[in-house]
Amino acid sequence: MWERWVDKNQKTMGNMPINIKRKLEEGAYSTMEKEDAIIVMKLRGINNEDFKSMVANEDLFKKIRFTLFLKDMVFLIQSRTLQWHLLYLFICAISNLHPIIAVLQIFDIAIRSDTIYQISTAISRNSK
Repeated sequence: MWERWVDKNQKTMGNMPINIKRKLEEGAYSTMEKEDAIIVMKLRGINNEDFKSMVANEDLFKKIRFTLFLKDMVFLIQSRTLQWHLLYLFICAISNLHPIIAVLQIFDIAIRSDTIYQISTAISRNSK
């Protein structure tokens, strides 16, 4: 999700501002402001070497850690996997109320088995 977010930001914001690029090249992380660090996070992402070096500076990391935490939480909540697991947890919790609801758990097994079948056929095709 980070990669898609960074790509979207690069399209809308354009290139890295020259003053921030110069600070990154010089390694002057102590002179960077919170806004500069957020721009680096938006345009380069958290897996970039510049961002990793920047976050190694403890003072700068303290300035952006809350923003980074919030963005991680947004990505977690938007995750389809988490939503699917919460739905399944809800189905499991209410399945004691009526037998028809318990059947919904079988649908999950059927969906998962279809995925497992697709994976196994793809592996068998590639091994030949």
